[in-house]
Amino acid sequence: MANEGGGSATSDDLFPSTYDCLPKPFAGETLYSWCARYHRLNGSNNPRATSRQLFGHPTAGLRPELPFHLGNFQHNTNHNLGCLDDLLVQRTILGFYRPFLSSRGMAEIGQHLANGNSVAARALLGLSKDGQATRSLLRFCPECTKEQLAAYAISWWRTEHLWPSIAICQKHGCLLVQTKDELLNRASADFHLVHELDTSCLGPGVVATTRQRQLLAGIATWTMALVNQTDNHLNETALRFTYLLQAKSRGWLALDGSLRLKALQDSFLSQCANLESIPAFNFVRSAGGVNGGFLGSLFRQHPGRRHPSKHIVLMNFLFGEPEEFFRTYATVDGAISMNGLQSAQKLLTDSSRKLINLIEEAGHSVSSAAGVLDIPADEALAHLNRRNDVVRPRRRHIVGTPRENQLREMLREGGTRAEIAETLSIRPAFIKDYLARHPELKAQWEAAFTAKETERHRAQLLSVLNTHPGLPIKAIRRLPKNGFQWLYNNDREWLQKILPAIWKRYSQQQ
Repeated sequence: MANEGGGSATSDDLFPSTYDCLPKPFAGETLYSWCARYHRLNGSNNPRATSRQLFGHPTAGLRPELPFHLGNFQHNTNHNLGCLDDLLVQRTILGFYRPFLSSRGMAEIGQHLANGNSVAARALLGLSKDGQATRSLLRFCPECTKEQLAAYAISWWRTEHLWPSIAICQKHGCLLVQTKDELLNRASADFHLVHELDTSCLGPGVVATTRQRQLLAGIATWTMALVNQTDNHLNETALRFTYLLQAKSRGWLALDGSLRLKALQDSFLSQCANLESIPAFNFVRSAGGVNGGFLGSLFRQHPGRRHPSKHIVLMNFLFGEPEEFFRTYATVDGAISMNGLQSAQKLLTDSSRKLINLIEEAGHSVSSAAGVLDIPADEALAHLNRRNDVVRPRRRHIVGTPRENQLREMLREGGTRAEIAETLSIRPAFIKDYLARHPELKAQWEAAFTAKETERHRAQLLSVLNTHPGLPIKAIRRLPKNGFQWLYNNDREWLQKILPAIWKRYSQQQ
């Protein structure tokens, strides 16, 4: 290849100094895709030779997800495609992993890829493990390909379509088409462009229900939000507490901060079990296991890192939108940074402290305090019984106090038990027990109560009759608050007197 002075290019001067022969990269294009276009423009029929020319290695450029020997590539192309960080984040799948990697981890992986140690880089990313979630294959959107060909007469691979959690095109809503596994076999690896592939190169088509498409679209939105965050390193410990704090808001955390795994599993499976039939999300099937599968591992303090796809599926389930997650994460991360893990744990158990304060300092009963905190009273009581260190105030006595006199007077007047309980701040069950111990008072209350109910239902019926004169009984019974049925069951003599004409017809119909 000639240089501008007419001489031959050396190994240190692979391209002319103007580099006009290098194709311009498209926005969002993978490095593998750029190399494939260069391979076509260069007229080569030997992909290994092109890879050696660009990367100094026969297969380094033939890895769609993570090309390596990037140091050689940068030197040979005079950094024409940007700095190393740009290449890694924008033109390989490393941008997908970056939110879950520390700056040190990113630098270490970048160094391995620059120096050609792809095995070490893939191991740090977890790509050396088995499982669909750890693989990144060639995928494309048919509609994107049509638009590319119409505008540029050539197609290319988009980086975001290779991210493991993306199975649907956000722009067109199309399910991505995936190539066959053997297309990327190391022995027969080649530079492929989308429009050159025939059906023999494509994997089996994926059919998705409406619900599955909704889930996949949500997951794609979450993926883009995470990757596009500028300051986006997510610490595993802070993530775990973030998930627990959100589970608490959904009612899946006990007062002591322990996870109600079964309730969480049931809700997750009812909403997300459909995902398990999508190849990239087979791990969802494990969520129904005894220990919660991938769910349990994300909520518990297990060593090691979990694949980003698993985090993203859980985020999509727990949070309404990415901003809600980022706010919660910032709260947890800030608490840990200021006062350590204990402060994060306190965020999970503050309801327990509030419950105890309401009982010990504000004098609430257990049921009253539980009502204030909107938690079940039996859960609050069970939690306090386990602690055995909470001073609970004795209930104020009623018998032998002026409140008992008030209670007896209100019962003689025939008030409802609910009304009396609310007025005197006592339990309706106490009133029931009190009446059982005082049968004479109970008889007085029942008589007074029945009399008040009788007057109320009579007034209702008379109001209906005055509003609808001449209306048949069957029609009256369909009106709201007509009072007829109660009077029919409890005050039939009065009905016969007040409705002598229509009563006779009604009785005959019965």
